[in-house]
Parts: sequence; C-alpha cells; structure tokens
Amino acid sequence: MKKTFISLVASLALAGSAFAAGDKVYAVVNGENITSKDFNNAVKELNISPNISKEQEKTILDQIVAKKLLLQDVMKSDIVKSDMYKKALEEQKQELAFRISMNEIYKDTKVSIKELKEYYSKNQIMFLTPESKVQASHILLKDKKTAQDIISQLKKSKDIKSSFTKLAKEKSTGPSSTNGGELGWFTSKKMVPEFSQAAFALNKGEFTKEPVQTRFGYHVIYIDDKNANLYPFERVSPQIEYMVKQQLVMKALDKKAKKLKKKAKIQYK
Repeated sequence: MKKTFISLVASLALAGSAFAAGDKVYAVVNGENITSKDFNNAVKELNISPNISKEQEKTILDQIVAKKLLLQDVMKSDIVKSDMYKKALEEQKQELAFRISMNEIYKDTKVSIKELKEYYSKNQIMFLTPESKVQASHILLKDKKTAQDIISQLKKSKDIKSSFTKLAKEKSTGPSSTNGGELGWFTSKKMVPEFSQAAFALNKGEFTKEPVQTRFGYHVIYIDDKNANLYPFERVSPQIEYMVKQQLVMKALDKKAKKLKKKAKIQYK
C-alpha cells in the first residue's frame, strides 16, 4: 500500500533518534563532546561491524575528531553569513522542528500488550523463522468471478482435497494444473508477497475463502501441510511496538493534515 506524502515524511522523521543523556564521552574537542552516539553513527556510515578492535576504534575516533575540527573551522568562516547558508538554515529549522514534534508524538503514543499481541497474531508472516514453510496447491484463474465460483464449489464439497485436485486439473491456467495444482514445499520468500501472506495464514487442510490476487491472476490456495515456526512474541515485541506506534502516529498526522487543508488557502499552479 502506498504511503501518503505526510506519512512518508513522518516515517522518515521517526527514524531519527534523540540525544540520550548519559552518552559516553570519547573525547572533547575545543569544549565540544564526542559521544558514543557520534561514534556509533560513524561506524554505521563506514558500514563496518560494531565488533571492532582497539586499533580500529582509535582510527575511527581520529576521523571524528578531524571532522569536528573542520566543522568548527567552517562555522567561523564567512559561509555562515552567506544568503545561501541562511536560506538552507531556515529550511532545516522547519525539518528539525517537524522531526522533534514527531518524536514527541511518538513518545506520547501508548500501545497496550493486547494491541501488540493482536498485531503479532494478524501479521505472523512477518515473524516466521527462516526455516518455516508450507506445502500448498493452487488454482490459478484469469478473473475474480471464476475464482469465486471455484471457492463456492469447494465450500459445498465433502472431500475438499479431491475436489480441489479435480478443479485444478480442469480450470487452472497455471503450469501446475497437470498435477492438480501442487506446488510442493516453499518458504514465504519463494512466492510473491500476496500469495505467501494468504498461504501462511491458513492451517493444514484449509483453503482461501476469497480469491488471492497477484500479478499472475486470481488464486485459490489449499494447504496440504504446514511447518511454520514463529519467533517468540517476547523477542519481537519491541519491533512490533515500534511499528504499531509508527502506524498510529502516521494516522494521526494524516488526520491533522486533512483538517489543516480545509482551513488553508491553497493555490495550485
């Protein structure tokens, strides 16, 4: 699903992190601290492992000190008096204010354990271990109505698997039709997202009650077997909390933007 512009901006803003009080100070350059945040950011920019030697740490720290000295020097130059700098600074002030505002909204947004567990339950495909897989069959159709008709027939069947195999051979437009639509075992990453999402949401012996649309057409999916393991909720709950809170903040932003738009005078040219 495409994000609105305001949601995208909010998402980017929330990605930033505020200065944490009590950060370790690695060095002081002309009265300015170089903290663990500065150091960690440098490690990320260099795209190296956080498990570095003392020698590597010293090299990185020397680079940060050099950059700090250059920054201090340029702030004493005439560049900070130029119109270009002043204009860019004003633009950055707005972005900074917006980012701080988003961080404040994010911190004030509360999410219950119940909401986190509901998200975990409804989005299990996001928390599957790499070895998780399903054994599935499918019937691929060109249009939604035909797929719905197939589903109606399966709902009335007393032997779903036999009916599914028969219909796959007769109706499916996919290459697997000759063997009753069988796809064998696969992991979630082996199929297009829409297909995997639907397949892993089913249990053994179940089939999709609504057609699943992908770029290939409309699918009816049946699960022959399933071997799916999830990361424990406790392990992924911080990640879930971030995603849920981010969604809530973006919804609040969209709502506020629409409200402001009604009051604003906007001219498109």
